[in-house]
Amino acid sequence: MLTIPIPLNPTGDSTDQAPLFTPALWVQRRRKVADKVYQAGACKVLDLGCGEGSLLSFLISPHPDVVISHLYGMDIDREALGLARANCDVTDTDYRDLRPLPLTIDLYHGSLANPCDALVGVDCITFVEVIEHLYPETLECVGPVALGYYQPSTFIVTTPNAEFNVHFPNLKYDTQEATFRHDDHKFEWTRAEFRQWCESQCERYNYAVAYDGVGYYHGKQDAPEGPCTQIAVFTRATPRNNEANTNAPLLKSQQPQLLCRIILPSYTVRLDRRAIHAEIDLVAQSLVSSTYLAQVLLHPDIAATLSADCPAGTTEIPLDEIWSDPTVRRMTKTRRGLIEYLVDHPSFQVLTGPAFRENCLNDSTGWHFFYPVSEATTDAEQNPLANTNACTAECDAIYPVDPDYGWT
Repeated sequence: MLTIPIPLNPTGDSTDQAPLFTPALWVQRRRKVADKVYQAGACKVLDLGCGEGSLLSFLISPHPDVVISHLYGMDIDREALGLARANCDVTDTDYRDLRPLPLTIDLYHGSLANPCDALVGVDCITFVEVIEHLYPETLECVGPVALGYYQPSTFIVTTPNAEFNVHFPNLKYDTQEATFRHDDHKFEWTRAEFRQWCESQCERYNYAVAYDGVGYYHGKQDAPEGPCTQIAVFTRATPRNNEANTNAPLLKSQQPQLLCRIILPSYTVRLDRRAIHAEIDLVAQSLVSSTYLAQVLLHPDIAATLSADCPAGTTEIPLDEIWSDPTVRRMTKTRRGLIEYLVDHPSFQVLTGPAFRENCLNDSTGWHFFYPVSEATTDAEQNPLANTNACTAECDAIYPVDPDYGWT
């Protein structure tokens, strides 16, 4: 389903007091959904009704703490899938800046009403601005397929909040002439109606749900009409069953078809700990010996995060300054991986509590890393990477699975 952004001024009359979204509503919504995916720690993500791949292309960018290994998109609109393929395609930048870890993107053509065996076991399903486009018979399949058949750990649904339409005068909300935001919408739920549907699915498929939203009128989150877009995040309350719990007949004979697989190139060289420590040394020495680090440490926002207990002869290097080096990112894969290498690095001193180390390895805010100011620069011959062209790509393929399946 193609997502059509809501105009800020539906009437086209500049005198109307239309809501102002900063940033744009679709940007807020995409960021919020991505944050929910990252918070869930999902490795395999399915975007049902992916359209032209707006969310998928956003999730391609590596996250410092969450490793997404597979992205799946499904849509009934084949033309939209062609755009999704273009938006997720491998670029020259992907070859130049190799990903730390592999990522595979599969695009499926088919209806969400027809479950796909290959997608069973995904960690998270996103359903962004799709549900309001569904006819009743398809809407009835959402719970059985998404929650009963696929059984993801997390299911994220967004849909317009009808109550917010009061701010669009031409929609004539709460009158007999009321219309929807888009001609293809089959309905628009109030917050109460949306919650009623969500809670019925939770009861049937044993999920818990939490609510959120984006696009508040002039940023007022306590406004009585609520947000422009309402969001529900379902979390599975019990382990995944081996058998589907659908409570409805499913048309498995019409399984969605895999049209395209995109494999983004990634850094595949295996290095020992000594080599990774040597690269971290080079980055740390460069930071310590430059005026850049001094400028960084004087920045008020950064200075507020630094420790007051700096060991003698050392300077604190913010974790993100080391993480910002692309070679370090490729070698250590995640920010957690970098922390692990810094903790046992012979030149770094680490300040943080033992309990924090055990329980909060993913939280970089509580760590403080100190590096000797007088540390000698490593010679090129001492650096095992100095004369090695280590940046190689494992795979850089994009190909149609079915060569006879046209895109026109």
